[in-house]
Amino acid sequence: MFRVTGVAAGDMLNMRAAPDAGAEKVGALPPGAAGIEVVELGSGGRWGRINMAEGSGWVAMRYMAHAGGPDWHRLEAPLSCYGTEPFWRLTIAPGAGGMLLERMGAAALGLGRRVTSPAFDRPRTVGFSAAGAEREGFGVIRAETCSDGMSDRVMGLSFRMFLVGPDGMESYLGCCTLER
Repeated sequence: MFRVTGVAAGDMLNMRAAPDAGAEKVGALPPGAAGIEVVELGSGGRWGRINMAEGSGWVAMRYMAHAGGPDWHRLEAPLSCYGTEPFWRLTIAPGAGGMLLERMGAAALGLGRRVTSPAFDRPRTVGFSAAGAEREGFGVIRAETCSDGMSDRVMGLSFRMFLVGPDGMESYLGCCTLER
């Protein structure tokens, strides 16, 4: 998570359609705006892609400061993961908390988890086990640009989870975002 810094009172940080100061302006952030998730870096780290409303755009990273807080890859920050076909949502509670899987047309399913920690040879990847009433399996979250295919938003984490239950194997493929 990031916050806007170095922007004068009464001014705005422009959000652009591309990582270029001459690109079309698609939005703006006020000075001190916080809780902004940078989902992708471009142009040598000088520009960052963020989401705003139902779209995404680029901001100059020199006006963004890391807001601190827990690391996503230790699952110490709350995450929401989404997917389609059929629609589902997984809420991941921080720390030793659990997960709640909501599936279209089905009862919500609570799942416990154990983090296997960031992969030693893939620092932008974390694996975890998942277990609940009648289901168990594993999942992987990776820091990479991800799209839900239905909106203009881009997320910074891809998600894969595989569960075995009474009806066989279930797979959930989608994207995650940090909760503010």
